Order: sequence, then C-alpha cells, then structure tokens
Amino acid sequence: MRGDIYLADLNPSRGSEQAGIRPVIIVEYNNIDRFTSTVVVIPLTSNLRRAQIPRTMVIPAG
Repeated sequence: MRGDIYLADLNPSRGSEQAGIRPVIIVEYNNIDRFTSTVVVIPLTSNLRRAQIPRTMVIPAG
C-alpha cells in the first residue's frame, strides 16, 4: 500500500489545502485495529507552477 497512488476525496479542506477528488501517494498506513486506521497521503498536482512553492517536489514521468 505504501507508495501506491489512489484517487481520494480530500473534502472538506481548510485554508490553502487541495480539495476535491485528487490523486494521492500513500506515504504511511497504520491499521491500529479493525475499527481504526490512519492513512497519511501526499496530494499530487500537474500544475508545474506549484513546484516553486516550498516543500514541493517534481516527480519525473515514467
């Protein structure tokens, strides 16, 4: 699961967070028990202008 790409519904969002149905990369998945799980994701964008924003990185195609 870690490193996989999924479509995720990121609503509701706050501030400048990306919202809507977006592709995300799973960076951490903790299945604590059968009732609770936590998934940490990084939203993806094809907007190269956002690559200038701090804490962003470009992932090469392929």
